[in-house]
Amino acid sequence: MPTNSPMHSWIRFWIKRNGHEFEEPAKKDREGDLRLVESGVPLRTLELIAQYDLDCHQRNQFPVGAFFDIINSQRHGGVKATAEQLFVVAEVGADLFYAAIWTADDEDNAEFFIKAYERWGELVDTALQECSLPNRDVMTGRVRASR
Repeated sequence: MPTNSPMHSWIRFWIKRNGHEFEEPAKKDREGDLRLVESGVPLRTLELIAQYDLDCHQRNQFPVGAFFDIINSQRHGGVKATAEQLFVVAEVGADLFYAAIWTADDEDNAEFFIKAYERWGELVDTALQECSLPNRDVMTGRVRASR
C-alpha cells in the first residue's frame, strides 16, 4: 500500500489521536498515583500497572492487517511464525471476538447471535459463559429463559 494512500493517512491519524487520548488520562492518573503511594501502595506496583496499560494501548494501535503480517512467512523470507507470535495474534483475535459478543449482548442483537452460532457454534456459548453473560438460543439469538 503506498504511504500516501487515504487508508495510510487514516491509520496515522487514528494512531496519533488515540495516543493523545491515552496520554491525557494517564497524566491525571499519575497525580492519583501519588496519593496511592502515600497510602502504602508500592510504587513498583503502580509502575507495573502503568506499563501494562501502555502495552495494551500500543498493541491496540496496530491495524488488524499488521497481525496477519506478523505470522505471514512469505513476508519474512520463509521464516515461520514463532509460538509467541501466533499466541499474540490469537489473543488479539480472542479479544476482538469477546468484544463483539459483549457488544452484541449489550445491544441485544439477536441477528448477530444467529449468525455467530451458525459460524462458530459452541465458541459463542463459551464466550458468553466466560463473560458471565446469559445463554442465547441458537435459533432465535434471544436470551434463553431461566429455568
